[in-house]
Amino acid sequence: MKYKEFVEKIQSKFKKSTFSVGDLIYVLKLRKNLLKKINKYLKKMLKEGHLLEIDNNLYILKEREKLLEGVVSCHRDGYGFLLPDNPEEKDVFLPPKTLKNVYDGDRVLVRVINKRNRNEGQILKVLERGIKKVVGIIKKKNKQLILQPIDDKLYWPLVIVSKNKILKDIKTDDFVVGRIINYPEKGYGTVDIEEKIEGTDYDAEIKRLLLKANISEEYPYKAVKEIENYLKAEIPDLKQRKDLTKLMFITIDGEQAKDFDDAVYIKKNKSGYKLYVAIADVSHYVMENSFLDKEALYRGNSYYFPDRVYPMLPHLLSDDLCSLKPNVERLVFVAEIHYDKRGKRTNYEIYPAKIKSKYRLTYERVDRYLKKEEECDEKLLEMLSTMKDLTELLCVERFERGSIDFDLPEPTILISLTGHIENIIKSERLISHRIIEEFMISANRVVAEWFMENNIPTIYRVHEEPDPEKIKSLGLLMKNLGYSLKEKLTPKDLQKLLSEFRHTIYEKFVNKVVLRSMKQAKYSTRPIGHFGLALEHYLHFTSPIRRYADLVVHRQLLKYKFKGKRVKNLDEEIEKLEKVSEAISKKERIAWEIEKEIFNFASAKLMYDRIGEEFNGVVSSVTPSGLYIELIDFFVEGFLPVENMMDDYYIFDEKNYKMFGKRRKRVFHIGKDVRVKLVNVDIYSKRIEFLLLQ
Repeated sequence: MKYKEFVEKIQSKFKKSTFSVGDLIYVLKLRKNLLKKINKYLKKMLKEGHLLEIDNNLYILKEREKLLEGVVSCHRDGYGFLLPDNPEEKDVFLPPKTLKNVYDGDRVLVRVINKRNRNEGQILKVLERGIKKVVGIIKKKNKQLILQPIDDKLYWPLVIVSKNKILKDIKTDDFVVGRIINYPEKGYGTVDIEEKIEGTDYDAEIKRLLLKANISEEYPYKAVKEIENYLKAEIPDLKQRKDLTKLMFITIDGEQAKDFDDAVYIKKNKSGYKLYVAIADVSHYVMENSFLDKEALYRGNSYYFPDRVYPMLPHLLSDDLCSLKPNVERLVFVAEIHYDKRGKRTNYEIYPAKIKSKYRLTYERVDRYLKKEEECDEKLLEMLSTMKDLTELLCVERFERGSIDFDLPEPTILISLTGHIENIIKSERLISHRIIEEFMISANRVVAEWFMENNIPTIYRVHEEPDPEKIKSLGLLMKNLGYSLKEKLTPKDLQKLLSEFRHTIYEKFVNKVVLRSMKQAKYSTRPIGHFGLALEHYLHFTSPIRRYADLVVHRQLLKYKFKGKRVKNLDEEIEKLEKVSEAISKKERIAWEIEKEIFNFASAKLMYDRIGEEFNGVVSSVTPSGLYIELIDFFVEGFLPVENMMDDYYIFDEKNYKMFGKRRKRVFHIGKDVRVKLVNVDIYSKRIEFLLLQ
């Protein structure tokens, strides 16, 4: 049999199925003495891209299938999703049957199958194990030490086979880090204990999240040493750097902040306002392709927890040399923006400078100053009042162009000195937050416009239009609430929708579902605009200490604006920047997940000692399986399963988004006050369960 005939026979007989050499011999009725030739032909087909070897001696036709590589995200209920490597591809549903011996975080090869008008994935091959180390609690079973993972997505226990000395100091209920030796297939896997975790279960949870993100707690020694050696030598600086040290720059940040990226100064004159936004010049210290730079790119951003931070850059830079601390000279890039009396921008400049911040202020203190609840320097108060005036004008412009402003309260988790969760409170949105938010957006806008006007490649912050299918679903939901949405939406339409439900019982719910219907913002070299901000061009320039995207933007400014270089190979540079964009977008997604998980853990931990107590709450969402309840006294949400509503037989009214009792006619809708009893809390699955009281 010739090679061409061999290929054609395989393509006709094995269109949609995997096959082995044995299958070939049987189905194609080949003689076993042709085995050498068969293997030769198979190798040739692999080389030419016709085939994919998904396991030892197991093949699939590549061109006949839609195959995707990506990372598995498991759900505690047994199913999962493939998060494709290709950002243009949608997530793929993975049914429980295909997740056998596959775990959260694994990189896999998936065959995409269309079933019942939706795509499902069939996992063909595990390419790389995502979880190599696991945080767990020591348990004993049949005289055997077991590590039970605290991540509820890793429900399988692991037999401890360590032989090191650390086992002598470990006892039942200790938290440890284990390195997986054998992944569970049938029954238990095995693990080697590497480290005992000192502290509380909160410390263990943080360790788990850092391992999941593959982020080291300590900054690599080589990177720290590199910057120390670099600083010993004199660093050449830009000749055209402006001296703005006499201007009254101030920083406004949170109470616990140490990494001050930005400082602001404003001057009012007869024609309007002159705003200065000074951003730490990190590019002066972090050289491209240095060990420090590679580590910063790998981290992608800083990782913030309620009581600690794991920075993108070592503390020597993030908290000291790059931080715009008061009364010390610091190197910056400045966006100087001019506005008329109505807040309309008339001109801008971007240049390198040096400043000396005069005040380190907090959001709360600025708010008290502006409300005259606390005394402050007369000149400072005058400048803060001018900042407030310009901010109000910028907010009007933002509203008029259609920028979507979600009014969802942010949680603040309070941690005691002993590392215990004390409370979760709603963060108040102050005028001081607005001032910094508007000034940073303004600076980001002008820098994005400079890159566009000069056709210089960079990394943009993009936010695509919502998926039409999600908007259709949102429209049906809003129709049930008595509001009609157009099929093709503009940011202004969504802004109007949010305004319609403001100060109603549905406000928080509508904010949430609108937010879920939108795509996630990401980084890209393509300036396709920012839907949420209703802007044609946007990027991140204002936080180079904690975001790698901003550092790249600074480098591009340094290279092509301040040093006047020319782009040598546009396509090559765009390709390089696009790879960086994809990498940091993934890291940002991980940081978001960590933030969400630590809040859910804190909520469960806060409520754990309150099992059996009764609470007043409000229905925040209605589903066929039950009600989500937000408590009045705590910024905590839990679930009330329909089976725990035992006073009646309840039916879900999908059209009106309500739950009503068949016999007693009791109706539950979003915003309804309820009295509930806390009956169950699982800290590691983060489940909070209520029982309905009469």
